[in-house]
Amino acid sequence: MTESVSGGGSEERREEASVRLRAEPGRYVDAVLRADGALVLKGQLLRPGLPEYEYVVTLPAEQVPALLDSLGVAAVGGLLPALLDRSEEITPRTHAWLRELGLRPELWVHLED
Repeated sequence: MTESVSGGGSEERREEASVRLRAEPGRYVDAVLRADGALVLKGQLLRPGLPEYEYVVTLPAEQVPALLDSLGVAAVGGLLPALLDRSEEITPRTHAWLRELGLRPELWVHLED
């Protein structure tokens, strides 16, 4: 997990934190907690002879507290570790998994020929 924090004086501001949920040959999924509080799940599938497939699932910041409740996580700082613990459950169906929790994530998909 990586995290970048910058502060001026007594004030600290979280910029971004990320964790790789899946890394196997030809398949990668990362979770990023953005500075604005949104959760972004990015995936890429690279298979020989098949088109490149990329997706980005964004859960807006206002829905993150509901995700924390669903996961039984008390604070946003525990979100990425909780996602990592459940990566086998989450990564095959990232968008559908969030929708099954009653959330409404945004989805962007790119399929390259």
